[in-house]
Amino acid sequence: MFSHPLAFLALASIPALVAIYYLRNRFRTVPVSSLMFWQDIRPPQEGGRVFRRLPLPLLFFLEALALLALVTAAAAPHLLSTDAARPLVIVLDDSFSMLAGENNSPRHQGVEAVIAEASHSAHSSVTLVLAGEKPQVLGQTATKTDLAGLLAKWNCKAPTANLEEAVSFAFGLSDQHPRVLVVTDHAPATQLDNGAASVEWRAFGLPKPNAAFVNANWSGNKVLLEIANLSDSHNTTTFETEVSGPGSRKETASLSLGPREIKRVVLALPAEATGFRAELGEDALALDNRVTLLPPPRKPVRTEIRVSNEILKKALEQALEAAQTAVLTSGNPDLLICDNATEQPGNGKSWVLRIVSTGAGQSFIGPFVMNKTHPLCDGLNLGGVVWNAAADNGGLAGGGLPLLTLGDTKLMADSEKLSGTHDILMRYNVAGSNLLISPNWPILLENLLAWRSRTLAGLEQTNLRLGGQTMLSVAPETKTVRLETPAKQVQTLSVTKTTLLFQGTDVGIFSFLAEPASSGAAFRCSVNALAAGESDLTTCSSGTSGNWLNQKTASTDYKDMSWVFLLIAVLALGVHLGLATGSIKRFSTTEVN
Repeated sequence: MFSHPLAFLALASIPALVAIYYLRNRFRTVPVSSLMFWQDIRPPQEGGRVFRRLPLPLLFFLEALALLALVTAAAAPHLLSTDAARPLVIVLDDSFSMLAGENNSPRHQGVEAVIAEASHSAHSSVTLVLAGEKPQVLGQTATKTDLAGLLAKWNCKAPTANLEEAVSFAFGLSDQHPRVLVVTDHAPATQLDNGAASVEWRAFGLPKPNAAFVNANWSGNKVLLEIANLSDSHNTTTFETEVSGPGSRKETASLSLGPREIKRVVLALPAEATGFRAELGEDALALDNRVTLLPPPRKPVRTEIRVSNEILKKALEQALEAAQTAVLTSGNPDLLICDNATEQPGNGKSWVLRIVSTGAGQSFIGPFVMNKTHPLCDGLNLGGVVWNAAADNGGLAGGGLPLLTLGDTKLMADSEKLSGTHDILMRYNVAGSNLLISPNWPILLENLLAWRSRTLAGLEQTNLRLGGQTMLSVAPETKTVRLETPAKQVQTLSVTKTTLLFQGTDVGIFSFLAEPASSGAAFRCSVNALAAGESDLTTCSSGTSGNWLNQKTASTDYKDMSWVFLLIAVLALGVHLGLATGSIKRFSTTEVN
C-alpha cells in the first residue's frame, strides 16, 4: 500500500538521467598535432540503421537506483504486518432476488468472489453469515473444501435480506475488529462510513424487468391471484392455470400488463378440487413465476351435547350449527359439552366443557375479572351481561386456571390433564342470566371450537409465503414426523408434546407423515415466493462500495517502510561518491604522467 502514489510521477527523472548520459557520450571533432602518444585508438562509430548499445558506466546505475529509491520512499510504502491478520466475516444476501439471471446470477458471481477473497492470507479465519429476515451463522471455514461445502448451503430462498442487521451481527462475532465483506445485488441504502468500520460492499446485480405473482390465496371455492409487472415498460406474458382433482382442467392465455400494473384475477374452483397451479412465462427471475395452492385445512371438531336443560341445549345447538368447524355426533367426540360435574367422556382424548348449574344463585352484572391471555376469552366483552351463579362456589371451587371471576367467586376455570386434554368448568344458571342471548355466547363457543380444532391432527395453514410459519398438530402417541422437502430430501423432526412449528424455507410442496404411521395421516403444505420487494429487480446494481482500509486499520495493520528505501538511496549515493572520487584521482595521475 502506498499513502502517496502520486509521488511516482517523479519517475520521469529516470529518462532525464538517460538523456544526460546520452548527450555526454556523443563524440565531437577535436584537432590534435599527433596521435603518436595515444595508446588506444578506437575507430569512430558511423551512423546507420544498426542500433548500438549506449555504453553506460556503473555510476549511471547507482544514480538510477538512488532516484528510484527516493521516489518510492516519497510514495510512503506500507507493508501489511505479519501479526495484522484479522478475521473475515462474509455477509451473504440470502434473498431470492440473488437468483435472477440463472447461470450469471448475482449468487453465481458472489460465489466466485467469496472463494477468491477467502483464499487471501491476510485473514486469520473466514466466517459466513446468511442475511435473511434474521442473520444466522452459516459456518466457519479453514480450507477450500470446507468453503465449497458451506457455499452449497447458500440457497437464496429468503423473502428479504436485512443486511444492516447482518453487518452489525457480523461485527459482534469477534472482538478482534473483523473485516466484513457484504455480497449482494444492490447498493447500500446509506453511504458507508469507512472511518468507523471495515466494511466492503460488493454488488453483482443488474436492473431487469420482471413479472411476478405477489399474492395468492385459496378461500372457499375461489382463488385470488395478484400479478405485478415490476418494470417501467409494457409487458406481455403467458398465463397458465391448472386445477387438479375431479373435473381437472388446464388453460393458457396471454396476459398484458402496463408499466407497474398489478392485475387481480379471481377464479372459481370445483368443490372437489385438490390443488391449483398457476404459471407465468419465462423472465429474469423464475422463482416467482409459479404458485401452487392446496385446499384450506379442514379440521372439523366432532362435538357431542349431553345437556338436560332444554333452553341451554337449544342455545348450544344453534351456536354450533352456525359454527363451520363443529360436527354434531353421538359418540367418540373431540369435544363433549355436558351439564354434569362428574360426566366422563367415552375416550381419553375428548375435551370437556361442563356448564354446571349450582342451584339457587345470585345474578351479577360485574365487575368481572377475565384472563385475557386465554384462548377462550379472546374477543369477549361482558359489559351488560347478567351472570347467575351461587356466591359460595356451590361446592365446585376445585382447581384449574381461573378464566372468569367475580370477587372470590370462580365462574370459569380450565384444568389441563397430563394427557393434554382440557376440562373446562363453567358455573352458570340459565335462569336469571342473559348470556345465551348476548353476542358473547357464540363468541365463547367459537373460541372453544377454534382452540380445539388447532390441537387436532393437521396443519393450521396449508398455503404459506416463503419464510412463513405454521403449526402442525399430531396425535399424542406421535414421536417424530417425517418431512419431505420439494427437493425430495427427507428429514426426521422431533415432536414437542403434540405440536411442531414449521417454517417454509423453500418453494414447493412439503409433505408430512407422522411416525408411527398409525398415529396420524399425511399432510401437505405449499410454499410460494410472494414478495414484491424481492421480485422488483429494477433497483439492482453492480459495483463496490467501502473499503477495509481506513485511518484506524492503516495505523494498526500496516508498517511504514519508507526508511528501507531511504537507506537504499543513501547507500547508493555513498558508493557513487566513492567511485566518482577515486576515478577523478586516477585520471589526474595519468594526466600528470
